[in-house]
Amino acid sequence: MWDPCGAEFLLEGFISANLEDVTVFNFPADAAQDDWAWTEVLGPGSGIIKMSSPKTINGDIVAIEMYIIKEMIPATLAPEIGIGIFSSDENWSDNGVLPNTATGDPAPLMTLKLQ
Repeated sequence: MWDPCGAEFLLEGFISANLEDVTVFNFPADAAQDDWAWTEVLGPGSGIIKMSSPKTINGDIVAIEMYIIKEMIPATLAPEIGIGIFSSDENWSDNGVLPNTATGDPAPLMTLKLQ
């Protein structure tokens, strides 16, 4: 979905649970890039993410606001990171991807400056 990606962390949870169940995974530096080698480093219920209630903006467009408590991520992060967001239904079919390109080609990651 994104180019380049090279993800080091995966945060996974359910919007229906207000992301209170988010689990944080880390990708080991020595793992092969084509492996699914994610290792849990922070279990559900840690409070690493806070999320607003979903709000319908227009038709089927729903907005949420959230923040991640960076001090809870078990690693030293660079002052600027790339971030991508993927939302799926219960069958893992995507229903939202940020950033996204209209052509379906991989998009560059969003850049987030940490303060």
